[in-house]
Amino acid sequence: MDYKLVTRGFSATDAVKDYVEKKVSKLEKVMPEGDHVHTEVKIERENKDFRAELTVHIRGAIVRTDEMTKDMYASLDLAVDAMDKKLEKYKNKRIARHRANAKVLSEEMKTEEDEFEDEYEEIVKTKRFFLRPMNLEEAKLQLEMLGHNFFVFKNAETDEINLIYRRQNKSMGLIEFEV
Repeated sequence: MDYKLVTRGFSATDAVKDYVEKKVSKLEKVMPEGDHVHTEVKIERENKDFRAELTVHIRGAIVRTDEMTKDMYASLDLAVDAMDKKLEKYKNKRIARHRANAKVLSEEMKTEEDEFEDEYEEIVKTKRFFLRPMNLEEAKLQLEMLGHNFFVFKNAETDEINLIYRRQNKSMGLIEFEV
């Protein structure tokens, strides 16, 4: 598996690089077959904590995990375990979708689909609102005033739809959509 290792706050030794390669290579068994996969491993040192972030780009999806502990190796282990579970779930959903489209559903597959359907509730409310153009500062203020984790707005500078969101580390992120 090809991957990119990025470190921040410290330099990766050969032992760290070998450990990352060993851990990340275990994810190959749950990767969807035939997909070109790009994996990025970020390990950041924040004060006395280590944050391990894994991002996997698979055809049609981006899967991300993020774990922070006092130990770099523990953070990486937790992030890889979480990624393993997410990729297994993604792989099963793709298989289920493929089988459903091919109308070759077996009794076993129906059970798996029911398990996935139970995880998500149905949409019970729909809201519509006017996207008035605003700058980034106005969008941040609106996000704070609403008390939500994200806010969709029309960027006055670019005239495009953007999404601002609150990250786990209390910072903010901006998503600019490409069509």
